[in-house]
Amino acid sequence: MSRADSMQLLRVQVLTEAPIPIVVAAGEVDVLSVPLLDEALRQALAGDPATIAVDLTRVVFLDSSGLAVLARSARACPQPPRVVPSPQARRPIETTGMTVMLRLFDTLAQALAVSVDEGLEPDEKDESVRQPDAGRSRRDVR
Repeated sequence: MSRADSMQLLRVQVLTEAPIPIVVAAGEVDVLSVPLLDEALRQALAGDPATIAVDLTRVVFLDSSGLAVLARSARACPQPPRVVPSPQARRPIETTGMTVMLRLFDTLAQALAVSVDEGLEPDEKDESVRQPDAGRSRRDVR
């Protein structure tokens, strides 16, 4: 598949005017389109920010290759990336336990409202962050 074909599956944009870089993705993140997301994440991380925000609210599919580039970006940030997932993206992130390296938010506004100076760890309590209940078993998740 050509780059033009993968661009039909996924559209990405990097916004740098906010307090932290924001990567916005829309479409399907899979092995064919993930290079576009990877390139955008690398661009957002190029200035060595404390963290980045990743808006996945318009992502309709996220596979393991997408999870891998999110994990790589988490390792490159001093603070966990702030991710705003769609329901389709939230499920694989939570199921694989990636919430230990990513901070999940319900809206981009909530993700941007947390000060970079706060440097909260992903497991710290924050009203604006929705973390999975660690006490639930996989069978309890619906």
